[in-house]
Amino acid sequence: MIVIVVIVLLGSGGGGAKWKASVKDYQVIKPADLGVTVQVTNTGTKPGAPTCTVEAQDPSYTYTGIDTVTLNIPVQPGHTVTYVDIVTITRQGAQHVTQVTVNC
Repeated sequence: MIVIVVIVLLGSGGGGAKWKASVKDYQVIKPADLGVTVQVTNTGTKPGAPTCTVEAQDPSYTYTGIDTVTLNIPVQPGHTVTYVDIVTITRQGAQHVTQVTVNC
């Protein structure tokens, strides 16, 4: 059974860009790799390129992974982008992950 946890966090991207981000889906790609679909919306007043950190783990924190991505294109105010991040999970435990969060 897969449980999807969606966390929405608002943060400042500097210069008037603010971010609302959520995990839309995640799937096991390989035993140690989790593909995480992230959606980011610029809720601020100016364009910016968000830096987002994805964290994934099982309930016991035996299998964990973290990855940080900076988008290479600016996101305009009011616009939303979706991207997939490949997060490496310790001990080849991607299939055990039940909690995934994103912070931009």
